[in-house]
Amino acid sequence: MPRDTEYEAENTIYTEEGYKDIKCKNYAMCKETFDHRLYCTAHGLPGRQPAWYLCCNCFVRFGIELQFCDEVECPICLETKRGLKQPNCEHKICVDCFRDSHYGIFEEPEFPYSKEVEEKCEEYGDIDSYPPEFLNIYPLLIEYENEYSRRLDRQEEMSIINSRCPLCRK
Repeated sequence: MPRDTEYEAENTIYTEEGYKDIKCKNYAMCKETFDHRLYCTAHGLPGRQPAWYLCCNCFVRFGIELQFCDEVECPICLETKRGLKQPNCEHKICVDCFRDSHYGIFEEPEFPYSKEVEEKCEEYGDIDSYPPEFLNIYPLLIEYENEYSRRLDRQEEMSIINSRCPLCRK
């Protein structure tokens, strides 16, 4: 598939890391960029069109550019707003409900200490890197990390279960 220089010019952005990149064709839903340095994204999936300009996540999950629609009356939240057609059927739902049904809902647990302690935790990185005396001073960190991991695992589990249309399960 030849490069679409017009699409590239209109959809070039700078990432947080300062790299010049191109918005995924499904950017309105995923908020990711297409990593044009990856060769695999230019080939698509068997039986589908090439997945050019898709981020890795959209490439793996859908393999196609999703069809966005204006003014969809969402049968899930009952609001009328921008939506999209499900990839495996004709149902249309709003972008927010699509994102929730395909990626799961993640609610981060409330951090049990001050912002300063949270920043210190971020400096250490993984909880296994925390000094033992730090964990002795802040014992709730272990419970927080366990709860965070449990919720993250649940979100991943739900995204696998819900990777189909929430209306017809196709």
